[in-house]
Amino acid sequence: MSRLKKVALFGISIFLVTFFCVTRVEHFSKELLQEKVEGTATDVNFPLLDEIVSTPLHYIGCGKEAIAFASADDKYVIKFFLKERIITKVYFKPRTRLHQLFGKAHKIKTVERTLKRYEQGLHYLPEETVLLAVSRYKAQKTLPICTLIDHRGALHSVDLNELAFVVQRKAKVIKGHFTVSELEKLTSKFHNLFVALSSKGFVNLSPMFNSNNFAILEDKAVMIDLGKLEFLPELSYEHEETKLKSRYSDWLKKKL
Repeated sequence: MSRLKKVALFGISIFLVTFFCVTRVEHFSKELLQEKVEGTATDVNFPLLDEIVSTPLHYIGCGKEAIAFASADDKYVIKFFLKERIITKVYFKPRTRLHQLFGKAHKIKTVERTLKRYEQGLHYLPEETVLLAVSRYKAQKTLPICTLIDHRGALHSVDLNELAFVVQRKAKVIKGHFTVSELEKLTSKFHNLFVALSSKGFVNLSPMFNSNNFAILEDKAVMIDLGKLEFLPELSYEHEETKLKSRYSDWLKKKL
């Protein structure tokens, strides 16, 4: 094989590996955020909102369905919901990568379901989810404009009258912030959380314990991501409590 062909094949190989395997990071824009929908709902009765958004909110994390920004004092989080994915890790999956290239792999079809779960969480589990407000529907009360600082440091002005969002107290996510010995000492606190979730009729549809979804606030375990939490009283209670405890124990054992 000639030297030129070898160089060409090497170049093609590098391109294919890069195209199909390397993480693709998207630019954030407010057009990716889920708008409010028409419906009957009470106005957001949360006087602290104006104070929270009086200074720019800084980016703290992005999941599959939502993106979160923290207040300047780091006490509150405003979470917006995504119509399309922003940051997607794609390994060697040619079909998925091609769909991603043509904008077909980013669509999120579960936003409305997720927002409903947050509404239920605010109603039934305000202490366990540290939720303070959920704004899903267009309301008559005028809400403020706020400024977001994205993961690249760019500023975006967004109108809270137009976008669906939730407000939570900021808690310390357990993933990456606690040692194994500290997590062992937190076991009883998480068991108390699982008892509360199950006794109030909730089921976590996730097949595993996701440490990104749980946090500690003021020495209490809380659930901050409700994307998989469903109000299903007929399936909850003692069975759900046992399942959640078992998943947490299995997750903790893997870290030992």
